[in-house]
Amino acid sequence: DQFSAASTAFESQLAAFNALTTIALQGAGMVVALNVAVIRASVDDCVTAANDLCAAKDPQAFFALATHTRPGAEKIADYGRQFTDVMSSTNAKLARVTDEQVAWAQGNLSAMADRIANSAPAGSDDVIAMMKLSIADAQARYEHLSKVAKQAVAPE
Repeated sequence: DQFSAASTAFESQLAAFNALTTIALQGAGMVVALNVAVIRASVDDCVTAANDLCAAKDPQAFFALATHTRPGAEKIADYGRQFTDVMSSTNAKLARVTDEQVAWAQGNLSAMADRIANSAPAGSDDVIAMMKLSIADAQARYEHLSKVAKQAVAPE
């Protein structure tokens, strides 16, 4: 029974780690795709601008085109919005998985400690107390890490 509970706890931790890793990699992939799209668009814009500048018939047309070939503020703002959306979505998913894992750990670790305490041989009170203290400490650390992670990704 205890082995089964420990196995379930390990499987839960492994599944949470897998979910967190998958979410982080998906978020990184979306940022890379966004950056590639922006770079591709910038190269296309530069090539078009260079072609337009080379096609200018006189210096006045050249300088008129040169002033309009700078990247637009709207493109930069759009990139910022898309990047923020990707990061916010990724952070929300990571927070959800972390919260689920903390909730699971709090409920199941305490229950597991109680089952072990109920089946422990006489005279093992000190060991059981130490185990319960360790579980309470682990739960407090989970909660603290969850709070720190939420503060780190919270918009200011």
